[in-house]
Amino acid sequence: MANIRDFAERRVEVVWQNADRRPTFQLEVSALPDAHLFSAIERAIGKEDGVLRSGSVADPSATVGEEERVRASFAVQIGGEKQLARLLKALRRLPAVREVDALPTEASVG
Repeated sequence: MANIRDFAERRVEVVWQNADRRPTFQLEVSALPDAHLFSAIERAIGKEDGVLRSGSVADPSATVGEEERVRASFAVQIGGEKQLARLLKALRRLPAVREVDALPTEASVG
């Protein structure tokens, strides 16, 4: 692009309006390395009628006993405590998942 004289960088400011008023929870997952971990968690969230707002899976960084582990973090909007409990149960049944914790985000608390 640097060789094109008439090229000007263009930006469009975008603001997403979140009309979904369901509480948001931060899920922290410890799991075995698995190429399909993100998609498996995303499917489980969708099955519980949750909305994945953001997510990341880190490179393997810890060893627990003889198991190499990855840490994953997800922001999820879900209907409430009942749906969250079902989601956590579903996540714990995934073969690679070893631990799952859920914390309400600041937006959900206030």
